[in-house]
Amino acid sequence: MNDELRSDDSNREAHSAAPGAHPLVPGVGAALGDLVGKDAARTVNPSREEAYWRANYNERPYVQRGATFDDYGPAYGLGVKFISQYPGRTLDDIEPEMARSWTQSRGASRLDWDSARHAVRDAWHRVNGSS
Repeated sequence: MNDELRSDDSNREAHSAAPGAHPLVPGVGAALGDLVGKDAARTVNPSREEAYWRANYNERPYVQRGATFDDYGPAYGLGVKFISQYPGRTLDDIEPEMARSWTQSRGASRLDWDSARHAVRDAWHRVNGSS
């Protein structure tokens, strides 16, 4: 994990350095800022999560040849959304709900659930601090 991307707890907006949330993938499906909502924005910095995944998604073993960040960005956002919506629940407990939600959350992503679930789980584990 890149600690530099998560070291500032002030949740500063990337462009203005003002406190607040910034969308993950502008123009690509649902933005992480929209997905996580105001409560989660206090604990997750969407700009930093977006920067981390944009820089690292292509090194993940599940990424399909020819896929872009635009395919995986909504999946990372969904993982963050669900960790904020279901604090204290396990990933295995809520994965069926995540699968149902993927259809509405995927935007222009070309991934089906079986492909996206790996990225969703990856984002969940990163924000949750688990492996």
